[in-house]
Amino acid sequence: VVLPAGKALREHRVAGEITVLCVEGVIDILVQGSALRLAAGQLIHLGAGEPHAVCAVTNASALLTICLVAP
Repeated sequence: VVLPAGKALREHRVAGEITVLCVEGVIDILVQGSALRLAAGQLIHLGAGEPHAVCAVTNASALLTICLVAP
């Protein structure tokens, strides 16, 4: 995911567990009404179905990994 400063991904959910690794820049992950700030090299894990939003504080890129389990 590449986001210019000030751009955001509105709140959404993902079917599987996810990790978000901030590769460069700074991003805010909004989860349960709180903003968690990630700088380059920092990682967050969210459970399946956890509502979240993402906002770029600076020009940023992040690596998103989704773990989907077959039914």
